[in-house]
Amino acid sequence: MLVVAVVAGFLVADGVAMYEAQRTAARLAEEVAQEAAHTFLATHGSEDAAHTIAQSLAAEAGVELIGLEFHKGTTRWFEATVLVRSEAYFLKYFPLLKDRLAWQATSVVHF
Repeated sequence: MLVVAVVAGFLVADGVAMYEAQRTAARLAEEVAQEAAHTFLATHGSEDAAHTIAQSLAAEAGVELIGLEFHKGTTRWFEATVLVRSEAYFLKYFPLLKDRLAWQATSVVHF
């Protein structure tokens, strides 16, 4: 019975860690896209400055910036994609599951 309780505790902790990683990915993708758009406007159209600030925000948060795309058309927008790895305690030891413990989120900011 004690073993079942311990395993259940680890699974709950891993579930909380996975939820936190998912929320962090969504929040950081939104933040990176907003900052890129703000920097783009503040520098009068410098995409390099927007990419630099996006990379520094991702590095500061300890996440991986997968992509930052600037789209032009009738409107302009930045699309940011980040990858956050979950701090799982128990599931990381299972070969089939450890590759699925990362969360990717994409956010779009129109300006």
